[in-house]
Amino acid sequence: MKYLIRITNTYNTHNSLEREVQEFLKAIDRTLIRSEYIENLKSGISDEISRLSKENKRCKTISTHWYKSGTEDQDWSMFLTGICGLTLLHVNDRHLAIRAKGEASFLYATSRQDETASET
Repeated sequence: MKYLIRITNTYNTHNSLEREVQEFLKAIDRTLIRSEYIENLKSGISDEISRLSKENKRCKTISTHWYKSGTEDQDWSMFLTGICGLTLLHVNDRHLAIRAKGEASFLYATSRQDETASET
């Protein structure tokens, strides 16, 4: 199984800490990670936000809290008030294979249409 890191929403930032946290989370947005690394990822994200809070002493500290969400509580979410929401979406390997096959078929069909159009 895998998880997809996904920012669910963003807000205008008000200080350097919020800006740095949002930039950090945007940098890992839409990344796939294997389920055996999910706990390391969650603690790594929380640790990085804590480190950024310590570096920006003049800004209000940002605390993290993870909670289960989604269908059958298979997803993990974190909401940082005024900054953004982040969800680790559970992705079934079967869905990845179907999606990849569908995209491959679509790309093949599109390229065939382009070839046919250029021949006429």
